[in-house]
Formats: sequence, C-alpha cells, structure tokens
Amino acid sequence: MLRGGHQARLDERRCDLGPARPVQWEVGALELDELQRLVLAAVDLYIDRAVLTRQIAHEEEQRRALVRFFDGWGAAGGMSS
Repeated sequence: MLRGGHQARLDERRCDLGPARPVQWEVGALELDELQRLVLAAVDLYIDRAVLTRQIAHEEEQRRALVRFFDGWGAAGGMSS
C-alpha cells in the first residue's frame, strides 16, 4: 500500500517490461497475486518442462523413501514409540 491507502499499479506496456529490459520495483507495493503473476511469467520462458517433470517425480520418490524409512524406524531397533 502507498500513502493514503492507494495501491501501486504496474502497467507492463507503459513500463516496457520484458526479458530484454530488466527492471526493479518495490515488491511491497504490488498485490500478492500480481507479484506472483509477474514472477511466473518472467521465469516461464526459462523452464524446461521435461526437466521439471522429472525433478518433481524424483522429489516425490525421495519423500516416499523417507516415509518408508521413518515408518520402519521403531521396528528396525531405532527409538521406540
């Protein structure tokens, strides 16, 4: 919020935003939804969807392995519950 309760508005066309013209602005002056939209739009150009999909699958498998490990902790002579 700006003084007087006014929201800062970012007009992308007026500011000529784009990868070729990086700019900075005060993130506290943007609505959270607008900030998220701007960040996701900026990084979307650089995301390799195939790599991201593989990485997410790998992280999910690691989580499952941790759950299996901790589920068997007491049975394997670790700390008893």
